[in-house]
Amino acid sequence: MVSEAVSWSVLGVAMAFYFTLGALRWALGQRREALHEFERGVTVVTHVLLVFLALQAASLLAKASGVPLDVSDPAAVQAALRSAASTFWDASRKAVDMILYVSAERAVLAATPLTTPLSGVLGAATGWSTAELGIVAIYFMHLSFASDAVARVATLLLSIGATLTPVPALRRAGASLLAAYVSAALSLPYAALITRG
Repeated sequence: MVSEAVSWSVLGVAMAFYFTLGALRWALGQRREALHEFERGVTVVTHVLLVFLALQAASLLAKASGVPLDVSDPAAVQAALRSAASTFWDASRKAVDMILYVSAERAVLAATPLTTPLSGVLGAATGWSTAELGIVAIYFMHLSFASDAVARVATLLLSIGATLTPVPALRRAGASLLAAYVSAALSLPYAALITRG
């Protein structure tokens, strides 16, 4: 994928930049500043490794508890998010199909003069449930879109987040991107597993 290649390139360029700047400062005799740049490069690697370890631990805990959730690496995260998007879309479609079925049944009942009153009875009996199903359909549709969007930019969230964390002014933004990656990688596929039931 293009976004995956770009995201790993961003990560590689950031690490190369920090280590090259550190080597340049070391060669110029600025030892303290050079060590600071080397530390920034190591910070990028450390944050990526910490995210990988968190995902590995989550996968091992899920496997030990019998939950079929594999988010052990970025490719598995993307696959799990795409599967979650499909699951949420299917749930949304089932809710919409049920709403349309009830509406079609009411229309059939209303078409015949003898059964016209039954259309009102069916509407009264299922009105609250079709309203709830409308909310459920919208909710699952949005979860599907969110899962698909995060799947498309997941590795970018990881690499840009890890790249920004060593810069003091951008540390919060980088940590927020890493937190968004980890929380989406764990919560959306798990919610899809619950939805599949």
